[in-house]
Parts: sequence; structure tokens; C-alpha cells
Amino acid sequence: MMLSMKVLVAFFLMSGVAHAQSVYETWSGQTGQGKPITLIVSRDRITSIHFHGAVPGQYCSPDFDFGISVNEQIANGRIGFDGQSSREPVRVKFSIAGSFTSDTAEGSLDMTIVPLPSGPSCSGSAQTTWTVQRSGAPEPTQKHIVFLIHGIAQTPADLNSLATNLQEGLGPDYIVDRGFDYSDCANNVSCSGNCTIGFQAQRLADYIKKKSPAGDIALVGYSLGGIVARDLVLNNYFDVLGPTRRVGVLVTLGTPNLGYPYIPEDNNARCSVLASEMFGDFRNTPNVLPQCGKEVSCVDLKDSVGHRMTISSYLAGLNGNWSQSPLANGPERWLAVAGAFCPKPARILSPAENINLDLGCSDNQPYNDGVVCEQSATMGWLFAHGPSDLIADPNYAHTKNSLSKFVTFPCDTNQSYLVPLYAPGPDVLSQIEDAVRTALK
Repeated sequence: MMLSMKVLVAFFLMSGVAHAQSVYETWSGQTGQGKPITLIVSRDRITSIHFHGAVPGQYCSPDFDFGISVNEQIANGRIGFDGQSSREPVRVKFSIAGSFTSDTAEGSLDMTIVPLPSGPSCSGSAQTTWTVQRSGAPEPTQKHIVFLIHGIAQTPADLNSLATNLQEGLGPDYIVDRGFDYSDCANNVSCSGNCTIGFQAQRLADYIKKKSPAGDIALVGYSLGGIVARDLVLNNYFDVLGPTRRVGVLVTLGTPNLGYPYIPEDNNARCSVLASEMFGDFRNTPNVLPQCGKEVSCVDLKDSVGHRMTISSYLAGLNGNWSQSPLANGPERWLAVAGAFCPKPARILSPAENINLDLGCSDNQPYNDGVVCEQSATMGWLFAHGPSDLIADPNYAHTKNSLSKFVTFPCDTNQSYLVPLYAPGPDVLSQIEDAVRTALK
């Protein structure tokens, strides 16, 4: 059963009234059921909506939270737009229309809830009303820092586009720092045996500590960079985090949280130490994988319904300890972004040698970004403290043709519509900005 939901909304319209005291203002209220709702408004635009609701149904959680980035301009006292947001196990498609005054406004929301491909069947229906009033936001007394962490076979320069666009979108109250550089390991095929992921996390901790950021921080990691960030959060090297400096938000872009289908031949193009620690496969058990016990120490995992996964002992330890840790230093919010354009689950030897290998994503969840399975990037396994917000977008690839030697699945990343995850477009950027703003207030 699909969910059709009519909601009366009280939004906010700047309506030509300038509020120079703050670039971003918070509008908050509650639904007719007493559930909270918040809007973030910037001048003449609604940039995001956050609400809490209920989805009755046998397989659904009774309550859910959604943060929806809309970046919608308010014109002539009216607004109307369509959008969608995903949160396990559902995707919400919505249509909003409203009329506004300078203080309050009333509108309607049509919502349809459908199950995600990776989740169980989930549906239900409900109706409510909500009202929102302008509460404003104080001028920030300090600038929040967003630290970018590049991936394997990269340098900080590969994140220039992300850094520039993110800084422009966040505005002057934030500093986007792309200076952390571990390319001596990540971009070095002849890397030393000391180039472990844990060592890179220690280096990141040292880098952040030297910057001495005041207050909470944001970590945005592309691919391997997301694992480095998570290792830092978990282990808190050099006590870089604490009560006065926590990770408010973690953003991972195409990060192989559950590994990628590494094979020894990948060592010809990647740092072997880092690549092997990122091994993960949803199709086999360790006893049939030649790399297990040789290049990689492997762990066989099985969930309660019989699904299996083989990952490196490093990732098994990281995710197991992450699940058991109270994570006192954050993240308060975790946005995981996955590319999902390729439906072919088994990797190939290389783009030049199109030999299929029975290694990669599960047949039940075959989609990937050309390198990392969607299930891995979205942490789709029974580990606790998983992402609070998910994006799985069929328009995104892990990388583009300039780095085609790193493509592992037999799908064409040269297609013009594809966007690389290390340089996301406005749709994903707006959601990253929203996650940062709401977590670092």
C-alpha cells in the first residue's frame, strides 16, 4: 500500500523583509500530532526541511526523521516544488505548495512513501497538520571548520571543486579546509608497509589538532577518506576530540565502509597496503577467495537471515568496534552518499581485460558506482550506529574516465550524464551543506 499524505504546513516567507542579522534562520514548530518540524531559511529561499513522522506498517519503524534539502526560492508569496529523500527502509517523494506572509504561511504537502530496493516492503498512511514560526538564529561567534579528506590515488587538489563549491554554498560562517594530505601513501603505488589506514587516521588527528578548531567540526571524506575519518572518530587519536570539540557531522562519498572487491592486480594502480585493507565481497566465503590468507586477512560474516559477506579483518574490526562504541565524540549526523548507476554485480579484471570475476556485490543488491557497491557505501549490514541519512543516486559514479584504470565493474563511466562523487553536483552539494549547517550551529 502506498502512502498518500496531505499535510497542512505553515512555512516562512521572507516576502521582501530583510533580516540582516543572520544569513540562515531557523523556523520551528510541531505537527498536529505534536511531532517537531524545522525549516532552515536563507534570505528568500527555503534551504531545508526537517520533520519527524510516523509510518505504520509491519516492516516499518513506527517513527522516522527526514532532512530534505530543497533550496527553493520563494517568489510572489508562493512556493511549489517536488522532491524526494531516502532513509532506510523507505524513500519519500513529496510535492509542496504554499502561500506566505512575512511571518507565517500555510501550505500543503502530498507525500508518497515507497520501499528502497535494498529494504523490505514498507508502506502505510497518515494525515496531520503542522505549523512553523520564525525563531531566528544568532550570529555565529566563531567559524566552524569542515575538513575534507581525499581518497586513494588522489591528492588534496582532486577535491578542489568540492571545496570551492562547498565554501560558496556554506558562506562566510564556515571554513572548508582541504589541506590534509596523505598522498605520499594514498597516491603512491610503491607505498611503504607503514601506510595503513589507521596511520592515516592518526595523521588526520594530528592535522586537526594543529588547526585548533573551536567547537564541533565536520568531516567530509571521499572513498578511502571516509574510512580514515571513521577510524579517527572511533579511536580519537591524541585526544583530538572531546566535550568541547566533537564531530557534528560526518559525510562519506562513495566510501567502501564494507569494502570493495579488491584483487592483487589492483596493486599495479593503488597502494597495496591501503587497497587490501579495504577488501570486501558480498558473493563468496573466504575459503574460495585466493586473496584471503595471502594478501588479505579475511573475516566471514553472516547475518540473521543467512546473508554472507567477506571483509578484511581491518574493516571487520572497525565496524565491529564502531557498533559497540558509545561514540561519545560524534558524529551527531552521518550522511552517506552512494553512486548507483551500474546494475552489474560482478567485477571485471580491468577495463582493458573485460574478464568477469565472481566477486563484488550481491545479486539481491547489485547496484554500484563502478568501484564500490551501494550496499557498502550505505553501510547496508547489521552494524549499529549506521548512517542517519542516505543518498543512493543513479547519476553518480565513483570516478570518471580520467581514472578509468580504477573502474572495477563492467559499466561505462564515460557516459556524459554521470557525475563523479569527488566533485558532486548541486543536488548532493545542497544536502551536504544542509547536514553541515544543521549539525554545526
